[in-house]
Amino acid sequence: MLAHVLVVDDDKDFLQMVQKVLEMGGYAVVPSIDAFDAIDKLGKEIFDIILTDANMPGGSGFDLVKTIRKDRAFDQTAVALLTGRRDKRDIDRGMECGADDYIVKPLDPPIFLAKVASLVQKRKSTDRPEINFAECAVNMPVDWRVRSEILRINEQGMTLSGPISVAVNSKIKIDCDLFKTIELTPPYLRVVSCEAMPTNTHFFLTKVTFVGLTDQERQKIRYWINSNIALTKNKKVS
Repeated sequence: MLAHVLVVDDDKDFLQMVQKVLEMGGYAVVPSIDAFDAIDKLGKEIFDIILTDANMPGGSGFDLVKTIRKDRAFDQTAVALLTGRRDKRDIDRGMECGADDYIVKPLDPPIFLAKVASLVQKRKSTDRPEINFAECAVNMPVDWRVRSEILRINEQGMTLSGPISVAVNSKIKIDCDLFKTIELTPPYLRVVSCEAMPTNTHFFLTKVTFVGLTDQERQKIRYWINSNIALTKNKKVS
């Protein structure tokens, strides 16, 4: 069964282009021109993924994401902002609103389709009964530092190894000298899978995708990767 995608954007040309790319990727697409139209469609159809622009007349994409996240009926629906706004404060705002990903225009079709494919894998609810204990709301930020290692990197994301299991679809940030070397501000990372290592079940392999990277930032990663591949080849030759 094809994944059902709702795409919300007031730019009709861009909307048509995204629809064509997604349909070529094997998705069933429903276009929507603004937040109000999107809410109407959400009341009539069930969607696996919602992709929304940030700037739209009559209601922003940020507000649309907030509205969706307030409704428990959409707990298992993946939501991503699809926008030309590249400021890191906008990315932070999108994550705080409850977006699962933040995709920056213009689109690179292969990377865009890879991101959409990972959104389809958004974690499913379990049937385990919950045991409720008394609790108190705290709402205080925490900086959780666990020593991990980056095993692999490409322009879409990374593979990490570490001693903790991280929930799929979690949004995390890590502090690493690699970003300084590439000259990148540490981006948000979205967890797409986390599995125990076959050789050491006390460690986990965590695959993450970058959230909100621009084309220029992806080019920096691509250049760094190609430079290191070339350096490795030269060492083998010598």
